[in-house]
Amino acid sequence: MSDSEPYGLRSLRRAASNGYAVSIYPSEAADVVAEIERLRGALDAERATVAALRASVPPAHPADYGHEAWTAALRDAVREERAAVVAWLREEGSINSMFPVLKGAADEIERGEHRRGEEA
Repeated sequence: MSDSEPYGLRSLRRAASNGYAVSIYPSEAADVVAEIERLRGALDAERATVAALRASVPPAHPADYGHEAWTAALRDAVREERAAVVAWLREEGSINSMFPVLKGAADEIERGEHRRGEEA
């Protein structure tokens, strides 16, 4: 019976499965070290793939994956939109000037009271 796995690796695997110690020769240790290096390389490749995927797909929530720039940009956009809505509601000479309640709504929006418990 021919097995492609080096003897040192088979011995370590069997010892780990059965809970006993095993001694290996330096030549067998080289196979173990080579396997460890192969696994490290595979892990590094997996990490690089995950990092590339995270960088290529915008997160569902900007705070995910540590995208501070996305979070700041989103907050700035929300502030700008809120300011634009408030300005429109307060605009004199528009249809809104006929409805004083809309000017009160502008004050509430500006203070963030319209968010109903969400983060303002």
